[in-house]
Amino acid sequence: MIVVDTNIISYFWIPGECTDQVKELFHIDPNWISVPLWRVEMQNVLAKYFRAKMMPEERAIELMALAEHQMSGHEFAVSSKDVLDLLIKSKCTSYDCQFIALAEMNKIPLLTTDEPLIKAFPKIAIHPKRYVKMKDAS
Repeated sequence: MIVVDTNIISYFWIPGECTDQVKELFHIDPNWISVPLWRVEMQNVLAKYFRAKMMPEERAIELMALAEHQMSGHEFAVSSKDVLDLLIKSKCTSYDCQFIALAEMNKIPLLTTDEPLIKAFPKIAIHPKRYVKMKDAS
């Protein structure tokens, strides 16, 4: 089981530079969990695509439904205290700290492509490319 942020979920459903790595990640460990915030962030990602005419609105609605189905039953809230503690220790946003809090709470890694987040929390936040290499080596 791993925590995934919105970057990972969106690369799974929307082709991009990390899609192949994310698909391989899913093959290695399909048990993904996240915080409910991923939904709002994913809606914003999809809005950017259809507003820029890079995706039809109908496709955005379809992808959101598919992502919600994938993550159904795999969303968990975190305590505000845990998030605030992380905010005190870092310069990260409360959005990012929610994902970190879930990973810490479950003692599992957070998979993300967010380099500043990986630098801020190198013991728990990991890029999918590195995670896949680690799993391949073991």
